[in-house]
Amino acid sequence: MVTQLATEHSGEVNALYEQVMAMRAELDRCKDLMSGFADREKAITQLMNELQQQAIQATTQHAFNESRVEQDASDEVQRIKSLLSSPAVPPPSVTPHLQQVVPMPFGGR
Repeated sequence: MVTQLATEHSGEVNALYEQVMAMRAELDRCKDLMSGFADREKAITQLMNELQQQAIQATTQHAFNESRVEQDASDEVQRIKSLLSSPAVPPPSVTPHLQQVVPMPFGGR
């Protein structure tokens, strides 16, 4: 009877050992899958961060360009107003009675 119990015990221990080894193999496969998943997530996160930084830079550059265009246009309008504020100088060949200042219709003199 002891021999029979020892044989059954040994068989059950071996079966449990095989189950443990099968579970360890499955856990090893899960580890590999999760490692691949983690690597992909890390790459995606890095890519998203880079895209976000590029979007921020593009938006900032666009806003700067818009404000620069508005400022340039405003500066040009001021420059044109300054040019138009002084009368045109007639050529020396024009007779003195034609050299009088003529008012300009667009806010100049």
